[in-house]
Amino acid sequence: MHRTAWLIGDVADSILDSLTAPAGYPPAEIWVPLESTAAAHPHRMPRYRSAWAFRTRGGEQWLEFALPADTIMEAVGPHALAYPGTLTHTKALASHTKTREGVFMAKVPRYFTTVATSWASSESQPLRLKGKREAAAATLGDLDLRNYTGHNHEIKPSLLIGPDGPLLLTRVHPNPRFYNVSCFLSAGRVLSALRKLPPETSIRSITYTE
Repeated sequence: MHRTAWLIGDVADSILDSLTAPAGYPPAEIWVPLESTAAAHPHRMPRYRSAWAFRTRGGEQWLEFALPADTIMEAVGPHALAYPGTLTHTKALASHTKTREGVFMAKVPRYFTTVATSWASSESQPLRLKGKREAAAATLGDLDLRNYTGHNHEIKPSLLIGPDGPLLLTRVHPNPRFYNVSCFLSAGRVLSALRKLPPETSIRSITYTE
């Protein structure tokens, strides 16, 4: 399925590479611990606990696992693509797992998971600019943000990517939200943040294939 992303500012190619898993093979970049539990009240059972299982697919061995958002936040950082307060699922090749300093770990992409198998600037949904113009690339000062607001504060792209990393749009109707491991952001808050950026900030529309 083809989806649209907005690149905000000077986005390094390494960010797109880290979000891409050609032929389903995620890049191995950051070690995360698989033996973990989320913090809980000292007199209660932990709310979340990591889990994993080995699977063989196409003659290759994979490790499928789920980690608490707190663990991902600590190991990867606030821009990891994971739902806050929940278990997040992904997979890694078995060759990308190892026991390091007594802890079973897996090597995952820079943002914990990937969103695309490929990227293409062609066939992208054009940006709606002031003066009823359209373009694949422009500046935020040229972007007509009123076209991206409505009763539900709908934002057209599925993904926003800035120099610090990605925000993924959850497909929840009628109140879409962007998320990473640290928080949910409503579409309205994202639009407000875009309005505060310098008007000369570049913005580009790009298509990605899930």
